[in-house]
Amino acid sequence: MQRSNRQYITIFAIGAMYNSITACTDGEQAAASKTADLLISQSESASDRNKSASIDEQLMAAKKDLVGRLGDDAGEITVEAVRHVNWRSGAIGCPAPEMAYTMAIVPGVQILLRADGEVYRYHAGLNRQPFYCPADRAEAPAFGQGDEAM
Repeated sequence: MQRSNRQYITIFAIGAMYNSITACTDGEQAAASKTADLLISQSESASDRNKSASIDEQLMAAKKDLVGRLGDDAGEITVEAVRHVNWRSGAIGCPAPEMAYTMAIVPGVQILLRADGEVYRYHAGLNRQPFYCPADRAEAPAFGQGDEAM
């Protein structure tokens, strides 16, 4: 799993605070510990907000694509599932014929939408917009079905 620069800076700051806490008196340690706890909770909640905003954006993009694909016949679109997954290659679980892809685990998202009784698969990398993947090309993620994202 890759970490962002913000996460590394937070981890470094927490480590530095821990080292300074051990050199403090009991009263100073309690105050420093509260500050460290606050930094950790703020970092975790910011990370969760960024992740869910990204999922929301990807879900909206998939729905918009499906409406464009189906046109007036779209009817009601429901969300079957949105999962964090690990794809087996750079094909993001949807290899095209005659194409070669990097063979590496790629973190991403799988979105399943239902319209008029049919399920439509959308695949995405973490920093990539979702794209429609026909059932005949769809591959399962590398590690099971992943964690529910919503």
